[in-house]
Amino acid sequence: MKQDPVKITAKILSYIFNPFLIPIIGFFLIYSHIPGSEYYTVKVRNILFLIYLISTGVLPLLFIAVLLLNKEKQRNLDNRTDRIVPYMFTAFSIFMGSQLVGKLPVPGIFRIFLLGISILVVLSLIVTLRWKISGHASALGGLLGVLLGLNFRYGMDFLWVIIAVVFVSGLVGTSRVYLHKHTLSQVYAGFLMGLACMFSVLYII
Repeated sequence: MKQDPVKITAKILSYIFNPFLIPIIGFFLIYSHIPGSEYYTVKVRNILFLIYLISTGVLPLLFIAVLLLNKEKQRNLDNRTDRIVPYMFTAFSIFMGSQLVGKLPVPGIFRIFLLGISILVVLSLIVTLRWKISGHASALGGLLGVLLGLNFRYGMDFLWVIIAVVFVSGLVGTSRVYLHKHTLSQVYAGFLMGLACMFSVLYII
């Protein structure tokens, strides 16, 4: 039986731009643009990267993997209620990561970025208590909010990256709707919430 190439492409986009990978992309974008990063010691750079990787990706994914050992759990976390506990753990993990980053001799933007992500996850959790929202769209909207915040507040030039993120967000959002994982309103709501939250955190704090 021939598989639908559009569906395959949609799945690939969903995997590549998974919400757990977006913070790492944001980290590298900030690191590559912030002045003075080339003078960080190898030790500081590695510790900073590991904190981001572990707090935003490794620990949350391990926690979800443990949950899925329970055969009664849905393995794709499609149900709104199945996402509540993972959201709680993820928010806590990222918040602890922000506290660790705050102890490193690096600009505060790295701590604020993680703090903003933890706030965004908490907001997603609150919404999820009543309504399903797109985590993919929320993460990409948050990334766009970070780039816009850094652009307006610190004058970092992310023009082409911003255009690329908007384009990718459209593709991923369309993919989530095509795969019947979310409705169009859930995608828009997630994207706008992520954008507003991260822009506010990066621009105000």
